[in-house]
Amino acid sequence: MRYETVITIDQQKAKEYQDLLDGTAYDPESSKDDVIETFSGRFDNGFEVDIKIVNGDTESDVYIDAVLFDENNNEVGFENPADILLGGYEFIFGEDIYYIVVKEG
Repeated sequence: MRYETVITIDQQKAKEYQDLLDGTAYDPESSKDDVIETFSGRFDNGFEVDIKIVNGDTESDVYIDAVLFDENNNEVGFENPADILLGGYEFIFGEDIYYIVVKEG
């Protein structure tokens, strides 16, 4: 089965976060591996997804950590680190596909 959810982010915040991901801005208050922001979505079957913006080793190493959780909050999937916030993320767990759209709104 295919499940979909949408996460909507304020346009100005989306730009600020993308600037961090692009290395054109820096969050001096964050240390290595600090989560700068988390966006969460929920699917109809109780699964959830977190799209986290994480501070890396240097100001140009900010990345996205996308993680899928089952209905018991167990981590059941993750994507490789990414550097583009807006767009689609997809997980496959068992025979199910979980698709997330992150958009401005």
